[in-house]
Amino acid sequence: MNHIPSLLLAGLAFGLVSTAQAASFLFTESGDGDLSNIPASPTILGDHPSTVGFSIGSNFVRGSTVTGDPDIFSFTVGVGYQLSAIQLTSYASTDLRGFIAVQSGSIWNNGVGAGGNFTRSTILGYTHFGTHATAAKVGQDLLDNLGASSAGGAIGFSGPLGAGTYTFLVQQTAAAVVNYEFDLQLTPVPEPGEYAMVAGALLGGFAVWRRRSVSRV
Repeated sequence: MNHIPSLLLAGLAFGLVSTAQAASFLFTESGDGDLSNIPASPTILGDHPSTVGFSIGSNFVRGSTVTGDPDIFSFTVGVGYQLSAIQLTSYASTDLRGFIAVQSGSIWNNGVGAGGNFTRSTILGYTHFGTHATAAKVGQDLLDNLGASSAGGAIGFSGPLGAGTYTFLVQQTAAAVVNYEFDLQLTPVPEPGEYAMVAGALLGGFAVWRRRSVSRV
């Protein structure tokens, strides 16, 4: 049976290893205090010197929200880095979904509460998360959902969020408390040379595979 040899996969892994550095940042409301509910004064997260916002790798934010008590936090992605994923790692509530939105800048200068309070055209993106059929589930990445919300009137975006300051609103507009945890994943922006190295590893592995395949005929 023909298959891609392990050499090809090893070359790909070698090319990507420099972007796979793992670190961890964790903010919990139970241990670090309540996330701000004041739009003009978000909780500022992280203290990594090169990224300002978070550490390279996984950055966990664990909180709870209920009607009248939104969670608003801000962080900065440094030059040469990108926010490549926002994974929902935990969700617990008798309500089927919570709400998350993101704006550019260091404050939340938009509405909170019900949807009629928002000016969607100034929001980068928004989406729901939880157990509802239309919400992102535990284990899923919310970043694509946030970016795709341009269909609902937001600015929208494609791919990772690059260098800049971002403010997030997490809220619940019903009486049930929503407990959540997000893993915001910060990675280096791949350099052109890294793309070339990966491409070279793939081509080299493919050439070896082809030679071996031909020799077996």
